[in-house]
Amino acid sequence: MINFNGNIIQSAEAQLDLSNDFFQNGLIITEKLLVASHKILFAEQHYFNLMAAMRMSRIEIPLSFTPEFFENQINQLLEEFVQENLGVRFDILYHKNKINFVVRAQEISQLYRFEDYAMDLYRESFVSNTFFDRINFLSPVDHILGIYCQENDFSDLLLQNDKKELARSLKGSIFVIKGTTISTPSIEDGAKSSVLRNKILDTAKKLPEFDEVQEGGVFPFAVTKADEAFVAIDGQGIVSLKGFKKTKFSNEYTQSIVNQLFGI
Repeated sequence: MINFNGNIIQSAEAQLDLSNDFFQNGLIITEKLLVASHKILFAEQHYFNLMAAMRMSRIEIPLSFTPEFFENQINQLLEEFVQENLGVRFDILYHKNKINFVVRAQEISQLYRFEDYAMDLYRESFVSNTFFDRINFLSPVDHILGIYCQENDFSDLLLQNDKKELARSLKGSIFVIKGTTISTPSIEDGAKSSVLRNKILDTAKKLPEFDEVQEGGVFPFAVTKADEAFVAIDGQGIVSLKGFKKTKFSNEYTQSIVNQLFGI
């Protein structure tokens, strides 16, 4: 089931006229969030993140798009699900001052996983870090890289900017922990605007385990020298890597972040 413009329907019932200009020039903005124990996590922050993306995209936001409207549309769909933990995707489809929205949800088994998570450093192209690259647009480039992952049996890819610094992973935000320092690429380096990323940074700053929280200037070799590494994926949760190439990781400090963030 999905929520299409406020109506709960089967996904096959959602229809857009193929002659609609949206299919040639349309814009899709995506906000992905987590539901834990039937509760939307960080709903207000996700709302404002979505509104900021819409304003940056020059979309005229209807007065009806309030925080309450945003939550109600998600909760309306959640009534169709018995599962406690879900990943939710809220898509804005826009063209010529007309807005459609689609809300979808799927079960996630765990908000946090410590597992063999096959990653590689992608060297064929670089991530841009322009104003618009920070918005969560539906990206054909990311789709192609996803196919590359499947063909090469990778779970994810590390992506670089033109300075050959880490920008992000294909699926989310990459974090590395070395000693008492936690580091992640900055927005200026190519990281995406992400509520989960921001929440992790805020949480780490409050934990006694960390003396320094660093944004930016993370090079690929930092991953191989790290004590811990994890990826924060909007709408899926946090994945700790058991290893990267020949480096093996622990997850002690990451677990502290997860405990504080999710209460698990």
